[in-house]
Amino acid sequence: MSDPATQALQPRLLQAQSSGSAGSGTGNSDPVRPGLSQQQRASQKKAQVRAFPRAKKLEKLGVFSACKASDTCKCNGWKNPNPPSATRMDLQPQAASLSEPCRSCGHALADHVSHLENVSEDEINRLLGMVVDVENLFMSVHKEEDTDTKQVYFYLFKLLRKCILQMSQPVVEGSLGSPPFEKPNIEQGVLNFVQYKFSHLAPKERQTMFELSKMFLICLNYWKLETPTQYRQRTQKDDATAYKLDYT
Repeated sequence: MSDPATQALQPRLLQAQSSGSAGSGTGNSDPVRPGLSQQQRASQKKAQVRAFPRAKKLEKLGVFSACKASDTCKCNGWKNPNPPSATRMDLQPQAASLSEPCRSCGHALADHVSHLENVSEDEINRLLGMVVDVENLFMSVHKEEDTDTKQVYFYLFKLLRKCILQMSQPVVEGSLGSPPFEKPNIEQGVLNFVQYKFSHLAPKERQTMFELSKMFLICLNYWKLETPTQYRQRTQKDDATAYKLDYT
């Protein structure tokens, strides 16, 4: 991951490592008494970037956009000639000028974002949402020690990176199909069960069971699955390949 977009993320990785907050996992959140989960932090970050002025949004997307100055330029992301240092990442610098040259190819930022000139604000925000996810996955790839999990993160990193570049919708496909893989999904199955089993109760009691079911789903969502490496070490079964597929 040595392209301009990846290099631009290096200061964030250094800052996260120094503060001990890198990664895309659940962190120190307690499923029963949840603090600010990674998903909530990502949602907050997405709200922040959606509130950026248009110029700042284009700069952020330019990092993930190929240069269109000429057919011969192979630069696949604008690189800030004056990148912020790791110690100043929390400060919101002024948006770069569209005439600012790329540190990699020398062409202007405008040459990297020309394809976004007439794109709607909703589409810009959708792409920015994927940028936030890519940033989180980038740090997760570097933080994760388990090889199998790292491969999953890296696959998603490359998928979203490509979708930003091509302005396409991310589609996760494999031998199991596409998410959520089964219908109804687990959440809907649990809620259906609660409705079937406890619909005869008084409203207050029924609401209690509903809240308990949500707590169960939160715990299930935070459950860390055994990695394929751990599974192979624990069992003598010959289904390690099938387990790795399910895990992925």
